Amino acid sequence: MYGVQPFTPAAACPHNGSIRKGSYLYCEVCAAYGRDYDKRLVIDERERPKPEPAVEAIPLPGPTRAEERSGKPTSGKMARRRQAKKAAKELQAA
Repeated sequence: MYGVQPFTPAAACPHNGSIRKGSYLYCEVCAAYGRDYDKRLVIDERERPKPEPAVEAIPLPGPTRAEERSGKPTSGKMARRRQAKKAAKELQAA
């Protein structure tokens, strides 16, 4: 039943009454199909495929070495500078 007028809720179906059983006609307005109740198209619940098993969530990776070290005192030139600045601020505050 192709070539119908605009598909709106108020559009009239182009077929008169129901579509004959076994027919390959399909109405795009009311979604009627002549093979809706064909036994060959009905899915048997016993033969329906089983749902796929749920996939386990992948755990998020832990922090990187740089993230683990952030905020911890380190050895080296930058650590000595931070310690010197901290000591200078403490002297000024006192």
